[in-house]
Amino acid sequence: YAENITPDRSQEEKEKTIDIISPTWIYMSDNNGNIKDVTDEKYLKWAKDNNYSIWPALKNDHISIDDISVIMNDMKLRENLINNVLEYAKKWEIQGINIDLEYMYMEDKEVFSEFVRELSAILRANEYIVSIDVTVAGGSEKYSLCYDRTALANAVDYIVLMAYDQYGSWSEIAGPNASLEWVEDN
Repeated sequence: YAENITPDRSQEEKEKTIDIISPTWIYMSDNNGNIKDVTDEKYLKWAKDNNYSIWPALKNDHISIDDISVIMNDMKLRENLINNVLEYAKKWEIQGINIDLEYMYMEDKEVFSEFVRELSAILRANEYIVSIDVTVAGGSEKYSLCYDRTALANAVDYIVLMAYDQYGSWSEIAGPNASLEWVEDN
């Protein structure tokens, strides 16, 4: 559920097979570590009333790859972003944060891992769960090689594999978006 398509679920009951929801409600908004909060209060109330664990996603869709690099390479800016995410979590009384930062420089892999360690330490100390989305390991410097999956796995509670894009619009041959064998292998 994203800022422009959060559905109205007020007349629906909890889906018995789903315990956790991760709406896209937190965006990095500039290269100073500030965030844009697009939380849908009506949806949030419905989710809480239905006993879902709520882990909003922190996204970098609204800033450039250069802005992300500026933040990741500056301890004070990372600290500002971390403090803003923590204040967000406290404000909305959620249970966790899902980190979904994509399209970063491969050269920032180590500082991104450090940011995740720092954010996770603060969130866990305040009893929040931390998950992170990572792509399948592959050849793209900015979408795949920018993640140190071992370091990230050691820093968070859960890793979410973005198991798609086996073949995409860029592919020269047609194929499945995510075949079962490919997902299992990755």
